[in-house]
Amino acid sequence: MNLQTKLTIALLVLIAFMTLPLIGGWINFSGQFPSDFFTFPTTEFPAWHKEAGFSWLVFSLIATGGAFLFLIYLMPQWFGFKKVEIPVTPRPATVGFPKWFWLGVVLHVFTLVVIWGHFEEPKFIINWAVIPLFWGFIFFLDGIVYRRTGGKSLIEEHPQGMIGLAVASIGGWLLFEYLNFFVGENWVYIKSDLIGVSQFYVYAIIGSAGLMPLVFEWYSWLSSFEKFRARYSRGVKISISTPFQFVILFLGLLSLFLVVFVPNLFFGVIWLAPILIFGSLLAIIDVWTPFTPIARKGNWSPLALMILAAFIQGFFWEGWNYFTAVHTAAGIETLNPDFWVYSVPYVNRFHIFEMPVLGFLGYLPFGLFTWLWWLLFAFLLKTPTFLAPHETK
Repeated sequence: MNLQTKLTIALLVLIAFMTLPLIGGWINFSGQFPSDFFTFPTTEFPAWHKEAGFSWLVFSLIATGGAFLFLIYLMPQWFGFKKVEIPVTPRPATVGFPKWFWLGVVLHVFTLVVIWGHFEEPKFIINWAVIPLFWGFIFFLDGIVYRRTGGKSLIEEHPQGMIGLAVASIGGWLLFEYLNFFVGENWVYIKSDLIGVSQFYVYAIIGSAGLMPLVFEWYSWLSSFEKFRARYSRGVKISISTPFQFVILFLGLLSLFLVVFVPNLFFGVIWLAPILIFGSLLAIIDVWTPFTPIARKGNWSPLALMILAAFIQGFFWEGWNYFTAVHTAAGIETLNPDFWVYSVPYVNRFHIFEMPVLGFLGYLPFGLFTWLWWLLFAFLLKTPTFLAPHETK
């Protein structure tokens, strides 16, 4: 398969990704979408969709699946992972924290003080808080990795790649905001009217640039622990044939077409379908993915650590969001225009911050999506992806 064919397939799949939900919605609503269907940002959940009530059955099934996944992390040997002997290697040279680490500390801590202190000024910080909040933490994490590894980090070694990753992050998150329309808004920004719509658009676009870099920084930190990385490097080999990759691709696209017909039942599709679609697409056009080392040598480390990275960062995102508001019996009071709340069918109980506890499981596939989308973005734009040797094995 030549490059031109690969590019054509990738672009066709992206077009199908965007249009199939629209076609499904057009059929479901007989050619007339509800007036509040494509409203962004919105301060309330749309009238056309009614969230399904809590279900102990669904809650128990999802909780069991989540417990099973974390059991694999805790006891990998129970699931066929072999112990790996780590050779003794010289410790990295001792280096201090880089300059951007201290910049990150200042940016992040100052922003937290302003938004968690519920100050009314300075407005330019309150209204644009996620930018210094996210990038301050990115610089902070990168500095920790830099010091642990003797001077190696994403910002130090791949500054241009990090810029590309930030751009990819904008596109990746906008895909989720788009898919969110078709499940009846699982999340909304209830205080987005604190600033103008146009300003919120700019805010959302620039702010989302930090989402994927944050996950990659956690991944870099987790990968710096060689013993932890080795725990998942000798597992079961799983290889999927090309014909079956096409089947997975078709099922992923079909689920996007169907989601608007049964948004309560298919609410998880917006997190899982992109993985099925982009993962199978990249395999078909022969681009490395975190599944490649699994097929070659049973190396699950890149996949396992990236999923865990997003899960960890999820608690930070939700905590940063929650404490920008004052929660009273009368409701939520906040000056943060980016403040979000959730409406998740069947499991909307037992919240940690604003998130239903089982909702945190959504960060697991988001971690994998982060990498797959970055790989696809890099392939289309011929951007280096800064893969490490241990990832490609």
